[in-house]
Amino acid sequence: MKLDQSNSCRGTSIHSCSNECEWGLNMNILDRVTWNEVIEHYSDRLEIHHNLERLFVSGSVDRFVRLALGISDKNGNYSAHEHGLGPRVLSSNPKAIERVFRIIGQFRALSDGKMVPDLVQGAQLSYFKIGVGSEASCMINPRHCWVTNTRSLWTFLLDKHDGNFSKANEELKLYRDNDDRSEMHYKIWKTLHLPLKNFLSNLCDRSEDAAKQNGVSRGEIRYLWADCVANWLYAAHHE
Repeated sequence: MKLDQSNSCRGTSIHSCSNECEWGLNMNILDRVTWNEVIEHYSDRLEIHHNLERLFVSGSVDRFVRLALGISDKNGNYSAHEHGLGPRVLSSNPKAIERVFRIIGQFRALSDGKMVPDLVQGAQLSYFKIGVGSEASCMINPRHCWVTNTRSLWTFLLDKHDGNFSKANEELKLYRDNDDRSEMHYKIWKTLHLPLKNFLSNLCDRSEDAAKQNGVSRGEIRYLWADCVANWLYAAHHE
């Protein structure tokens, strides 16, 4: 995997990279993707988005929250489902269902997902951190919000390290080893959120040709599609 030679952020750390950086995945890596699986995953996630929207509008609070936390369907929130965080959010916070419904309603109203980390911090919900929160924001408002979780970050790091899986895994471990309840952990992941916006947008653009060559048209919603590509790449090398 090679980064675009025009990339002004080559060699910099993720923390010093602004959201204006242009990152690009080498097409050889993207050519290995099974695009039929990506579009199937995208279709599943798009259906979840529509279901969440219907539940929100109808005021089906309990069903909405359980879906948004990946409890009733893992496609609702992989970040929560994989680590069993959905039930913990509900059992560890007073008036949890009402509070989760309220913050996701705030995500739904956003015109720019950069505010998601601040809203997550302000909600003060145990086990509802940037990974779970950003995924919930993307699932309810995918045109303006994106996912900052282990899978999207690993894909970012794989690109940063020119396709070196060992280096990507090593750096990812540094971010995951911090106490996720600490203020420092929040600050680190907040710093990651904006660079991932531009990276995921670029990933969407660069994946379009590779998908088309395999007879697949990319999903219309950019951040949702890019998340599905990142999910496939991560799963292919970790599951």
